[in-house]
This record gives sequence, C-alpha cells and structure tokens, in this order.
Amino acid sequence: MALGKGKNLKDPKKGGEMKKLIRLVIGVSLLVMMLTLFQYPSFAEQQLPDLQVADIYLDQFCFPYVAIANRSPVGFRYHSSALLLLYLDGNETSPWFGGEYFDRVDPRRFLSHPYGSVTYQVPKAVPRGSHRIKAKIIVQKDGVENDSMNSLEKTLVCNRHFPDLVIEDIRAVTDSMGNCLMEIIIKNQGGEIPASELDRSNLYVKKGEEFRIYYFSHSDLSRYCGVSHRGLLRPGGRIVVYPDGKPDRYRPQRFCVLPKGGTTVTAWIDSDLGNPYPYAVVAESNETNNKKTKRLYCIPAKVVPLPEKVRKPKVIKLPVVPGTRR
Repeated sequence: MALGKGKNLKDPKKGGEMKKLIRLVIGVSLLVMMLTLFQYPSFAEQQLPDLQVADIYLDQFCFPYVAIANRSPVGFRYHSSALLLLYLDGNETSPWFGGEYFDRVDPRRFLSHPYGSVTYQVPKAVPRGSHRIKAKIIVQKDGVENDSMNSLEKTLVCNRHFPDLVIEDIRAVTDSMGNCLMEIIIKNQGGEIPASELDRSNLYVKKGEEFRIYYFSHSDLSRYCGVSHRGLLRPGGRIVVYPDGKPDRYRPQRFCVLPKGGTTVTAWIDSDLGNPYPYAVVAESNETNNKKTKRLYCIPAKVVPLPEKVRKPKVIKLPVVPGTRR
C-alpha cells in the first residue's frame, strides 16, 4: 500500500539546509566575538596614554625647547595633574625650571589625541657654556599614564652673547619752564634681547616715598613717558626716560618733577621685587647692575622774562662823499 504525501511530513532536504544556516550564523557570531575581544581587551588590560620626552634642544637665545609625544592610541586627558620639570647639571634636588602644568605646556590639548605631540618653549634661558639638561614629566594621578620613558637628558652648549641692562645714570635736569626733572638713562651694553623676553620686563622707579612700575607688556613707557622700551633690544641700545613724561601747561605736576632740595631716587630695570610685584625675566651676563640709587639736588633756575618792548636800533645816516658810490 503506497503512502500518500501528507502535510505533516518533514522534507529531509529543507531540514539539512536549515542546520547549515544555523551553523553558519553561530560561526559568524563566534568570529565577531573573538575579533571584538581581540580588539577591545578587558578594562584591566586596556592601553594607557604613554607620554614621552622625545627631544630637548636650544634656540639661538639659549631657550630650551622640549618635545613631548604621546606614543599611544589613547589620548591623555589629565593635563591639570601633569607637570614638566627641568634639571640642570645633575642637580635633581631642586628643579632649575618648573614645574609647569600641562595646561600651559599643551594649552591646545594636542596630547589628548592618539599619537599627539607638542613642543614647549621654556621661558628661561640656560647660562652660557655646556650644560646637562634633564626634562622630566611627573603625572600626579595614578593609573592614567604609562610611566616609562618620562624623562630625557642631553648635553647642550650655549654660545650666546647675553645682554646686560644697566642704569647708566640718574640725574637732575632743568627744562625750559624752569622745572627740575629727574632723568633716567638706561642702556643695553651686552648682546641682543629677544622681543618676547623684553616685552615681559619692567622698570621700577622710586622718588622719596612714591614709586611707579612701568610694565613693558602694557607698553607703559610709550603711554606715559613717550619712549619705547624696544630701544633696548639691540646691542648698545639706549633710552632716556622721564617718569610719567615731561610737564606741560595741562599737567604741570608730573612724577618726574623733583621738589626743592635733596631727593633720593632709585631706578631698577628688569626688577626682581617678587610677588605681587614683577620679577626679573631678561637673562643677562650681569644681574648686579640693574639697580641704581642716587641723591639728586634740585635748585630751580630763575626764568628771566624778556622785556615786552624791544627798542629798535637808531639808524645813523652817513654823509655822502662826492665822487663815491652810494
């Protein structure tokens, strides 16, 4: 008796194809899982940023440049907890510079990108001669960076002819109005000064118990004294300063006007007064001649007014001699 085809009977061909499809799906899923685990390891095995000091070199003015690189595909995002320090000639008990936080070393956050890098100019020149310079990175937060290769030491030579700012003279002079004025002469008797360095300097002047601080970053000498501090950039540069400018009929009482008698005046270029006052920023061959104190004596000159009417000279006519030309 032949069996007829029933609706509930299974087709062996279709069942085999379904099994193959299930096996394929399982195989692909396992492959994807393996690739995912290989590419993204567990939290304990994840890669960390890896900051390294790649290079140290000097520019023409002997300012150190420190190149820092992130050798990891993971960006570094803890700038406020990382410091850059520099040590000079093996003295690691106290850093020669720093520490400078990475918020200023890398303000544009280049190191927060995978394999990012940045080069930082240290705002302090090394002294003339050969020096061992060591740059070191310190991360104050644990477990956020690979601590290997965080320092580099190199021997570099500085052959720069350093500048030498000096208060050449302080003296009392008399103007055309009869005022007694203090005059300060400042000279650069050394080598060239980079503008980026001089523009952060200052001039401190004290007259008796009063004082003024002229910040070069604000162009105070140009604004108040009518002279530019950039006249000191070149070797041999000299400027003459009348603090707060010379008096005129609109402002007869200026800081540079000296009272009658004796007055003690102190002038200090690139002053190092400490907080909250400015500090010395210009690297010089001689730091001891930036300040000068002098006792000035003022004896105002008497201004003699001219007479209101000046007599015209009397013309004398000479007699004409015959036979001569007139």
